[in-house]
Amino acid sequence: MAKFLDTDPDVVRKISENGGYEYIIVGSGFGGGVLANQLAGRGKRVLLVERGGLEFSTHVCNTARPSFARGKDNSPEGNETIYNNLKSWVQPVAGSEPYVGGPLYCLGGRSVVWGLWIPPTPDKTLHEHFPEAIARDLQSRYFRKAFDLVTNGSQDPDTPYPEGQVGQAFINKAKGKVTQAVQFYEASEVVIGPTATEFTADVYRFPQGAYSTVEHLLNRLYSRDPNLTVLMHAEVLDFEHIENPSSKDDEDKKLVSALNVRLTGSDSTMKIFAKGAQVILSAGTICTAQIALNSGLQAHNDLVGKGLSEHAVYAARYAMQRSAREPTAPLLLQTLININDTSALLTVTINYNFLLAGSTHTPIHQYLGSGLQRSGKPRLIELEDGELIFRRNGNSFDTIAILIEYGAPLDDRNMVLNTGAPHPVIRFKREHTYNDEDSLINMQILTTRIRNAAVAAAQVKVDTTGSGISTELTPRPDLLGCGIYAHEVGTMRMDNPNAGNPITGVVDEDLKVHGFSNLHVCDLSVFPYSVESNPSITLAALSLRLAEHLSPNK
Repeated sequence: MAKFLDTDPDVVRKISENGGYEYIIVGSGFGGGVLANQLAGRGKRVLLVERGGLEFSTHVCNTARPSFARGKDNSPEGNETIYNNLKSWVQPVAGSEPYVGGPLYCLGGRSVVWGLWIPPTPDKTLHEHFPEAIARDLQSRYFRKAFDLVTNGSQDPDTPYPEGQVGQAFINKAKGKVTQAVQFYEASEVVIGPTATEFTADVYRFPQGAYSTVEHLLNRLYSRDPNLTVLMHAEVLDFEHIENPSSKDDEDKKLVSALNVRLTGSDSTMKIFAKGAQVILSAGTICTAQIALNSGLQAHNDLVGKGLSEHAVYAARYAMQRSAREPTAPLLLQTLININDTSALLTVTINYNFLLAGSTHTPIHQYLGSGLQRSGKPRLIELEDGELIFRRNGNSFDTIAILIEYGAPLDDRNMVLNTGAPHPVIRFKREHTYNDEDSLINMQILTTRIRNAAVAAAQVKVDTTGSGISTELTPRPDLLGCGIYAHEVGTMRMDNPNAGNPITGVVDEDLKVHGFSNLHVCDLSVFPYSVESNPSITLAALSLRLAEHLSPNK
């Protein structure tokens, strides 16, 4: 495979020296991978530089397995296991909180392990924290385009999968129970959570499955697309910049002239020349900032590398012993709520294996079953020896999981540090973690209501309104570690629309770096706020918007 896909670095250097590339993109995840595919599809000559190699030819959740148990405790997809074992090390300095994330150096980046939950950034968050042009464009065009991209056009965003596959009566019942449970939280409509997948039962047609950027890139490599060159095993250390001889104002006074690249296994570096190309950094929130710092950009803008942020995420999981033989149908529900004086995305899953049902980071908080009240009516109880019963016969349980994702502002005390270390070094401590006593009790009240609602939706024979455990607070949900799902943002932020000075970030509304004529950034580092929702669909939408800005469709 290496012989088939490898690119000769010396030839790439020579082509760049002759001005053979119109766009040079660093990184191949949801930012760079989507952008490279779009620009190559428009006939533009693109060089994509990836630090890793081809580790996966598809999203890891598409890997075939001989068995699959719905509601299973251990994750059958393996994405969490693969990420934890292949991610690269990031060193937090003293005073930081533990960091459990890290970059994944491979074609497709972290899109091959994460990115399947795709709720869009809420309208209110977009208009409060993002430039108005971006908020308007994403809502009117690019969220829909991104949804069609990552689902391969297989779903209607108004009726996402599994509408039509799971009984409508059960869907309506579950939505109704959760809606009732969140009625005091200023909740938005409870909807089926959208996922970046295509499922199909067509005869002799393989499903396209879970989305990652690697499939589109490989399609072009396999067909020897002349518009896309991928240089793998190539680490961009920094870029050189000069005064722009054709500058008209301060917004384009500098020009990227070359990138310094180190090949894997080599101590020497090579140059890739820009020669009129637009350069787009898409190496991720931490690595893009590291490249920018190595290139001296902080001398031009003090915000470069600062503002590193990730929202607080809380999770809880319950195992409910079934009264029926067959497991309850799987379902993923989401709603935006207000809790602890801020907005949060609430996700509720029933027998939904991916991520929560099998996460090693979220243990089962309660083992539930049914017992008889004096009236003879079944009631919800906590099982004695529930863990032992579950281990012996886990297939007789439904799995219920709850995820609470808060929004969070950027914090300039958190940053990527330019230390010269061979790995990224960060200062990272979240200020907004909601782990004070009052906030934790508020979340316990919420998770108790949601647990009872989910049990009532899945179990028709259990009363969750009477006495017993249904009236007692659940154990407290767990605060998940920094970087656990690759949601870090903010080190190359876009302008803040609410500030008086028009230049308040590192990039403008078109993701161009202020002061440079040919330098853009397209990854989570440009986010001016750590949004409540999983950020992958928003980044994909920003990538599509940037592609249209750089090369408008005619």
